Amino acid sequence: MRSLKIKSAMLMLVSMVLLTITLILISYSYYNTNEYKFQEANARDALLTAEELLELKCPGPWQIKGGDLYKGQVVINNNFVIVDYIQRVTEAMCVVMMNNSCVATSVLDKGGCNRALNMDTYPLKQGTLKTLDAGRCYLERTEIMDQMYQTAYKPIANGDGQIIGLLYVGVQLDNIPFYEPLKMMGITGFTLALLMALVTIYLVNRSFSKPLQEVINRMQEVKVNRTAHPLPLNGGGGIKELSQAFNQMLAAIVGGQQKNHAIEAQSSHKHQQTSDNLDIGISDSLAEGAADEWIAKMLGANADEDNLPKGLSFITLRQVVLFFMENRGNDITAESASNDLSLSKVTVRRYFNFLEEHELVEIEQRYGAVGRPLKIYTLIE
Repeated sequence: MRSLKIKSAMLMLVSMVLLTITLILISYSYYNTNEYKFQEANARDALLTAEELLELKCPGPWQIKGGDLYKGQVVINNNFVIVDYIQRVTEAMCVVMMNNSCVATSVLDKGGCNRALNMDTYPLKQGTLKTLDAGRCYLERTEIMDQMYQTAYKPIANGDGQIIGLLYVGVQLDNIPFYEPLKMMGITGFTLALLMALVTIYLVNRSFSKPLQEVINRMQEVKVNRTAHPLPLNGGGGIKELSQAFNQMLAAIVGGQQKNHAIEAQSSHKHQQTSDNLDIGISDSLAEGAADEWIAKMLGANADEDNLPKGLSFITLRQVVLFFMENRGNDITAESASNDLSLSKVTVRRYFNFLEEHELVEIEQRYGAVGRPLKIYTLIE
């Protein structure tokens, strides 16, 4: 039973850990996806705001004149005021490119004194100015000056629709390693998993292990005492069915014991009854022998079956004589003999008359207050 508890606890703990890991990975994936979408939306909004601010501050089309990039009548080359203004408003760095060169940027180089106008500082992972589509917004994550940015950029086209440059913005990302949220989720998840495992083990022990131990204890009690108290029908995980099966088994055992006791009692009663019947049989045989001896002594040859009057039998004569012997000292009438011997009064009177003819009975007549006289017979021995 202890081994079962340990195995159940380990199974629960492993299941909870696996479930927690799965939930953490799903949650992290969901968190990461939503975070990406949120950051991309911020970069896209910053790009749209930058376009509107440029249109507001520098109304007019984009064009190249004398080797410089213009927005309307405003020169953009080295116009750091406008890009710094856009950065303050959008909280995103701003870069303006003309063909394959950076002409204005709000980003400082690593020294922090000069503008980072090197094109290699701003990699384009999705192509070059020649391969980008006019009017399309591109989104990507890029490392700029050892800092991760969510960037958004869109080609700049002149009045003829020719791509002549690029408007580029980037929202700075937190310098938090990708595994930090996962680590926090893991710590929280494993703590919750441990608590859930402990609660589950407690509930399993309460609803399964303890009832199962109770079943085992009752079965051992039945083994020793051949009896036990029935189990309550509660518990889960098959415990209720197991308790019901135990109660049925217990009822069968108790029923079998009662049946055996009944059989033993019945057998003892039959043995006693057989013994009593044997004693009665012996007693009856002795009594019949005494009756036969009396008949042979008193009647002699007249006692033979062939010498008896027609309609009389030796066996019935023996019953009548035996009745006289057994009721010695009692008042015997034809009616009382008829009732005890289950013979008709006519038959009894014929045997009484036969004994009277051979002077083997004495007759006393008694008169009651009303009715005919009553004959009382007594056997002469």
